[in-house]
Amino acid sequence: MNVQITDINETRKTLTVTLDKGEVDGEYNTILGEFTKQVSLPGFRPASPAAMVAKRFGKELKDEFKQKVIGKPTATARPVEARGAHAR
Repeated sequence: MNVQITDINETRKTLTVTLDKGEVDGEYNTILGEFTKQVSLPGFRPASPAAMVAKRFGKELKDEFKQKVIGKPTATARPVEARGAHAR
């Protein structure tokens, strides 16, 4: 993860977060695995095929992904606090 802070003015900053593809793919696959274990699709045994789960629950997967990866408070808080500011 790469975090870059750009000064707009004395009180405003722009925060740019770049995630590694491997990190993102790994987290997505973990979430997909959790969904696959929990859902039951008609015509399939428990632990339905991952591709079918991804197709059927795409929006839910996306929301969960955002919450886990992008919503991590520590992901952006450390670089901001290192510059003497506080993340809200």
